[in-house]
Amino acid sequence: MRTLLSLFILVGLAAPASALTFAESASRSHKNYVNGGLGMGQGGFGFRGAYEYTYHRTYSIGGLIHIEPKDEDVAAPAVTAIHAFMRPHFFQRTFDFYLSPGFGLAIVDSGAKDETVIGPSLAIGILYQLNEEMALGVENLKLYSWTGSDFKGVLSDTLFANFKYGF
Repeated sequence: MRTLLSLFILVGLAAPASALTFAESASRSHKNYVNGGLGMGQGGFGFRGAYEYTYHRTYSIGGLIHIEPKDEDVAAPAVTAIHAFMRPHFFQRTFDFYLSPGFGLAIVDSGAKDETVIGPSLAIGILYQLNEEMALGVENLKLYSWTGSDFKGVLSDTLFANFKYGF
């Protein structure tokens, strides 16, 4: 993850000077965004969908739904989560770096036991602005549980390919 992040930082610093504020100006042209992600977690392929409302030019608020299947071979439970988040944006030329804390509910299904838990989430990502409406990037989403009797701590740690569309 550090190597990938370092690569994106180096590419962002090497971007042409004419693109200095492209990601930030693109984010100002829209207030609403939908995000979709497909990635790999402990249980295999996972899906994430999110909605963001740009509350201020430097941050947005929104909600996400995360669906990850269960894998009995590695004892990874199925996780379905609904979380609200706040997403500060750090624009660097054509890139948008973000660190997004959140909080919400998750339904965890291990096969033997189902449990609904409450806990925080943390998403760290980078997006490359393709044009005024679209961006592509990667995101690491971690979901945690505070209240589960069998599921406490990290529920899911998933790396997503992320697509963002503004309208």
